[in-house]
Amino acid sequence: MYQQVTYIEYLPFLSVLSILVIALVLVTFLILMNRRRKRLIQVLQRIAEKRGGEVTRYPIIYPSLQFNHDGAKLVIRFKPGSRYSPPKTTLYVFHDLSLNHEVIVYRETTLSRIAKAFGMKDIQMGSEEFDNKFIVKGDDEYFTYNLLDYEIQEKLIGIWHLAPCVYLSQNLVDITVLGLLEKEEDYDMMIDLAIALLSRIKELGQTFTTS
Repeated sequence: MYQQVTYIEYLPFLSVLSILVIALVLVTFLILMNRRRKRLIQVLQRIAEKRGGEVTRYPIIYPSLQFNHDGAKLVIRFKPGSRYSPPKTTLYVFHDLSLNHEVIVYRETTLSRIAKAFGMKDIQMGSEEFDNKFIVKGDDEYFTYNLLDYEIQEKLIGIWHLAPCVYLSQNLVDITVLGLLEKEEDYDMMIDLAIALLSRIKELGQTFTTS
């Protein structure tokens, strides 16, 4: 009976303490998120000044950047992490070149190596360094092979450390990497890759988009 009374007496104190702990965790999270948000705004602003773009700022969530290049709209957005998914940075390229093929390129992992050992197929580009670092899939092997020329392979290798996943379909190029990037040079490499892909799609357009 004595222990039960003591627990009941302490129950209001424990409730208040729990609320304070939750509030402290929430405030700490918001402070850290706001600091990162400010750093992201700063780096995006520098890129906007170089590329003639515009940074959109939001009260709480992360900012975004938009600029145009050769008739295409490029947008950089962030996805916060969750319990089951890490944070990501994505560069979307919206163009009017009407790509009639799908291509996906992503960094090779231990899981993909195991899958390949059990028969999973991917498109080999003929470069040992590139083929050992990336998995390539596409609905047209000949188009995919021509799209990912030496220049684009080198640019993909350049951002290998960011674990990129590149998806091309119709009027969209999607380049997603792990983490919320804070280095300007990482953004520059992503953008250079996107511009190289646009240029290559345009070069191949007359041959392949009508097939």
